[in-house]
Amino acid sequence: MGHTEDVVDQKFSVVGGSALHSDGTYYWRRDTAEYVETYGTRLPSAFMEHGARTNWHAPSLTDEEIMDIDDFFMSLRTQG
Repeated sequence: MGHTEDVVDQKFSVVGGSALHSDGTYYWRRDTAEYVETYGTRLPSAFMEHGARTNWHAPSLTDEEIMDIDDFFMSLRTQG
């Protein structure tokens, strides 16, 4: 797992900061919350509306679904 540092003003670092999170519709990096909290970075209104509609809960995935997603991202790494 990686380690990321604040690229704006070096105010924070996040273990696994480049890891991706998703709710099945949107995805974001783990360190996104630090930028929002530290700098008041605004998120797209469509993302905020979607989160409010789902009460900020991501769907549960089966192990098979998780592996399918992992396979998809691994295939992107081997392309190009």
